[in-house]
Amino acid sequence: MEVVFQVNGKVRAREKVSVSLDKETLENMAINHERVKNILGKTIVTIVVPGKLVNFVGKCHAFGMAFSFYRNFLSQCFLECKKANRNCGILLD
Repeated sequence: MEVVFQVNGKVRAREKVSVSLDKETLENMAINHERVKNILGKTIVTIVVPGKLVNFVGKCHAFGMAFSFYRNFLSQCFLECKKANRNCGILLD
């Protein structure tokens, strides 16, 4: 199966992986991928959806208020998943 590695929502690489890989392994593969590690700065939010994608959202002046809203939205989603005892794949620093 093919997984997409993204930085700030933009596809930076694609990798063929086994279906059975866990979130931590996928995240490490993405971090160490040559096309990702060259542009990856300080990561604020990491989103891992097994079998689909790994997205690193970093601190960037271009995001401004939109990024603040995005982080608050993800934080709320994370809390809702936690309350419902679900693993939603959002890792917040």
